[in-house]
Amino acid sequence: MQMLAFAVLAAVSLAGYAGTSWWLVVPAATLLTLQSWWSHLWRLGEPGHDPWSRKITAYFVTGIAADLVMAVVAFGLGRALRWMLGWA
Repeated sequence: MQMLAFAVLAAVSLAGYAGTSWWLVVPAATLLTLQSWWSHLWRLGEPGHDPWSRKITAYFVTGIAADLVMAVVAFGLGRALRWMLGWA
């Protein structure tokens, strides 16, 4: 996991702690997906690269789901910490 992913997850946790709305999870998951897939998507346009396949599609969709779960967990941990400290 790269530094940008840690920064995004920390920001989502902080947003959960601050009591913001749940919709911030979606942009966080989008950023996590772009961060992890940017080099793969960039290379698809180069000549000699393997074309998009069902296997790559399955990995991409699974990666989106995993990034969404990570963002929801980070947000939930921020909310849980807020509740445990009595800020709810």
